[in-house]
Amino acid sequence: MRRAVLVSTAFLCATACSPGAKVTANVVAGTALGTNGSGLSERRDGLLASTSATSLLSLKYGIKTIQLCDDVQRSGSGYSNATGCAYIFRNANIPDEQEFYRDYLVSSALADTTPGRYVDLLTPEGRAALKDPPGPVPAGTYRYGLINFLRPIRITAEFPVLGGQAGEVVRTRATTGTERADFEPTFPLERALVGDTRSSAPAEETTYMLNNGGALFAFASPFVLTDADISAGDITMDLVFNPANFGQVVDGPQGGCGADARTTLCDPANNLSFEMPFVRMSPVPRKAGEQTRKEVYLVDFETGASASQLRVELYYNAADPQKAVRGVDVALVYLPTATAPANKNVDGSMLEQTGSLADGTATVTLKDYAGAPALSGILRGQSGTATFNCATPSGDVCPSIGSTAQRPYTFVEDVLVSAD
Repeated sequence: MRRAVLVSTAFLCATACSPGAKVTANVVAGTALGTNGSGLSERRDGLLASTSATSLLSLKYGIKTIQLCDDVQRSGSGYSNATGCAYIFRNANIPDEQEFYRDYLVSSALADTTPGRYVDLLTPEGRAALKDPPGPVPAGTYRYGLINFLRPIRITAEFPVLGGQAGEVVRTRATTGTERADFEPTFPLERALVGDTRSSAPAEETTYMLNNGGALFAFASPFVLTDADISAGDITMDLVFNPANFGQVVDGPQGGCGADARTTLCDPANNLSFEMPFVRMSPVPRKAGEQTRKEVYLVDFETGASASQLRVELYYNAADPQKAVRGVDVALVYLPTATAPANKNVDGSMLEQTGSLADGTATVTLKDYAGAPALSGILRGQSGTATFNCATPSGDVCPSIGSTAQRPYTFVEDVLVSAD
């Protein structure tokens, strides 16, 4: 079974607070049903392995802030001019200055021993670090959830190789060096170089970095907190994500894995590139006595050498009769026959829901960073056929920009993941 990890934390007013709700933290490890995406057959010309839920051993983020906001100005995967915000969490061990965020690279994280700067989201001790609410949350209307973190990430993981011998895995190794891998000269980026990941020695912590440090989600309907809600009891914030299929390992290009500018984690000895995603984490608020549930869908994606499905998880508040989506997790799940990587061209940070649950017409469309439809036609709680709207090329599902493709999808389950 795959684990769905939920980290729950609390609100803090961005400015002076009026008397508000006490917010208690809640940490839940739920389960989610899915296909076997634990790894892939070994081929020197293709995909090698993928994490499973149980093989992701530690996942440490330098989380700076978690916020709920009324409005933001979106720009691609980023944002600016956030207004009407309340802090859910704020890490005093990470400076506020933009220059610190820009210049804090893999080499900085390797030398950093500051207590409390990083938290392991997979351990009770790490999640407990997010449980220190310094103040109450005021009544208000919140339309966005924002998570800001340092770009370097620390991870310990095993990547099972399906089709290999029992217990054959690729393991993370300690970072042994770095080299510059800038996407643009004004925004520095370092590639992490690691030791022999095919060694049978226990997995070690690896430090690598992404070119962006944040996650943004636009709620399908606002989270409205009234004075009556505050009087009724505690408010809980679930930070939801699924560690299954978190990352994968692919064979590097000719000339070595460091020859690809997109590679941020490289094993030069074996010419292996580790493909690690942006954090798939969404803040899902709920009031006293309410529950967080999720619907799980598997959408057929690539065929042939890149045979795969998209796992789409829609998180919602069970007390909402329309089940408005408060969080989305989209992951690429490779089938056991796959030997080549696929390009996941669907993000879950924006969506639209039309129709009604009452007559079975409630339909979800996932949108790209520009707000254009990327995957449409998912009927809530039903299996059917979805449509990919191609803004970027992606194998046989999206052979060209502007093309469309229809793929069947399966409704897997609706499961409780968090409750008081």
